[in-house]
Amino acid sequence: MSNDKPINAMYGSKMKLDLDKLKNNRKKDDEGKVIETKHILEGSEEPVVEDAPEEVVEETVKKEAMEEAVKEKPSKNVDSSVVDSLKVKLGEREKKLSNQSSELNYLTNKLIPKLKKENANLKSLKIELTDALEKSTRKYFDQLDINADLSNKIGKIGAEGAVNKVRADKFEAEINSVKEELQDKINQYKEKLDSVNIDGLKKENNELSCELRDIKTELDKTKKENMKLSEEVKSLRDEIIEIGNYKQEVDNQNKKEIEEYKEEISSISTKLRLKESSYDKLFNESSKTISNLRKQVAKLEEDLEKESNRGLFNRFK
Repeated sequence: MSNDKPINAMYGSKMKLDLDKLKNNRKKDDEGKVIETKHILEGSEEPVVEDAPEEVVEETVKKEAMEEAVKEKPSKNVDSSVVDSLKVKLGEREKKLSNQSSELNYLTNKLIPKLKKENANLKSLKIELTDALEKSTRKYFDQLDINADLSNKIGKIGAEGAVNKVRADKFEAEINSVKEELQDKINQYKEKLDSVNIDGLKKENNELSCELRDIKTELDKTKKENMKLSEEVKSLRDEIIEIGNYKQEVDNQNKKEIEEYKEEISSISTKLRLKESSYDKLFNESSKTISNLRKQVAKLEEDLEKESNRGLFNRFK
């Protein structure tokens, strides 16, 4: 549309030249004047404009050309009805071209920028949704890493508990072995008591009493150690039970959080697919509208060029 102004100026100057030519040929016969006047009026129909200011200027030039042409032609040889008809046709053509120009300006200045803005908003929304999905996915995998660390720690504690249980079983086996050894000694002492006399038995009894005191002392010591080991075993068992309960609680909590993350990711993915579908639909509609507008602009430019060429051709007839 920026190239219309020089064309309109050229048409205006040509109309003035035609008027000068008409004035110079006033001495020709009446028939020649009528034919030339009709040519001038037909040529004045051709200029096409789209901007409102140019339309006003060119309309003024055309009206002046028509008025001067009508004033200068002999009234006895020109039918006023022909002039009126040409004026009506010219007005209708100008009105039609003005409407087409207004429609094209509306589409170009309002509809297309609006579609471009909506397209940019959809692109921005798509980027935001993609970032949210990436953050949720990253959070999900971070939680999986945390769960793996917890599982490793729980496995380590379980292994330590198993080692402590083995140690407790070993201590219990040693205590049973000591008890069996003591019982064997007692049996041996009983056999010796049966095989010796009273005096020897008393003497040996005293010796055995001393040994027995030592053994009792050792047994008490062993019992204390056994009690201590039993307490440690009980404490370890309690820790194992507590660890198992804690592991179950952590597993349940992790499963719950993982399900929530999965639901959130599924919801975001669904929204993203819907937004992408809406964006694709709007993009296709925008592309179709822009393509139609381009076709209309090309058609208008082609019509304008045809009208301009026809006007020039009529002027040089």
